[in-house]
Amino acid sequence: MPILTPARSARSPARPRWPLYFLTALVGLLPGYTVSAHTTGGTFLLWQFDPAVWLGLILVGAAYIYATGVLEQRDPASITTTQTWCFLGGLIVAFLALQSPIDTFSDNSFWVHMIQHILLISVVPPLLLLGTPGALLRPALRIRGVRSVMRVLTNPGVAWLLATGTFLVWHIPTFYDAAVLDLRIHAVEHLCFLATALLFWWPVFSPVPDELPRLTRANQVLYLAVSCQPNVVLGAVLVFGPTAYYAVYAGANRLANISPLVDQQIGGSIMWVPGNLLYLAIISKLFFDWFNERETTTDGNVNGTIGSDADYRDHEDHEAEVAVAPTASASLEANRETH
Repeated sequence: MPILTPARSARSPARPRWPLYFLTALVGLLPGYTVSAHTTGGTFLLWQFDPAVWLGLILVGAAYIYATGVLEQRDPASITTTQTWCFLGGLIVAFLALQSPIDTFSDNSFWVHMIQHILLISVVPPLLLLGTPGALLRPALRIRGVRSVMRVLTNPGVAWLLATGTFLVWHIPTFYDAAVLDLRIHAVEHLCFLATALLFWWPVFSPVPDELPRLTRANQVLYLAVSCQPNVVLGAVLVFGPTAYYAVYAGANRLANISPLVDQQIGGSIMWVPGNLLYLAIISKLFFDWFNERETTTDGNVNGTIGSDADYRDHEDHEAEVAVAPTASASLEANRETH
């Protein structure tokens, strides 16, 4: 029997597989668009073909499909179509950030590079976490020492320090320029962003909340509200800075032939506004979820109180009936004796 098409009972309908078919078709079509476009300013490879990135994303996607297929055989409720879409969507966004023209032009334009960083830090990790079934991670957490280490790394304070520190250090001009000039350093930078961002988003979207718990709704809102402030500070520094800080773009063939300073100001604005809009959207969703949960709890408490009062009144009425019954019986006996 095929691994990915297990038999189902009438009570457990099969999860649609068309998200996987969509991904397969997409992977098959994309190489056809990895072509070179020649311009007067030089040759730009609009779509990249980095074997390490392609192989890594394909292996992760294949492992996910295989593992979730095994999980479906054991427990059809352990994985949903929404989770599949989220995880594969995260891989697609990672592919676009690392192999599309976004990556090509990020070497020549600071503001395009900031779009790439936002995708890798604020879009890909939440999608991967939302798409990961807890059943995939629990066996690893049973390995001695793994859960203890992960509890430390996913602690909100530790995760925030690691992610924020990594983000700020890689934007120091010396390290930033080195990453743009050296593909190996650039790959290390991206891996650092992805790894620390996964830890950062874990307290909000933990796939295993029983073992590695999420923050409460209120604390999630506070956590993200505080966490977006480094974007504001660094974005303001880049926008209002008197000079261009990144020398690597001084001789680059920038998009629209803008100056390095304007390029930096646009990048700072993207980091400041669109970057924080993603945080604001998630914060808003968490806040409304928290508000609805409080409303539900309050309604339940009110209903419980009303029910208790009604029960108490019924009890009082019953006690009164019991007390009146002997008196009525005595009066009836007296009337009979008189007659």
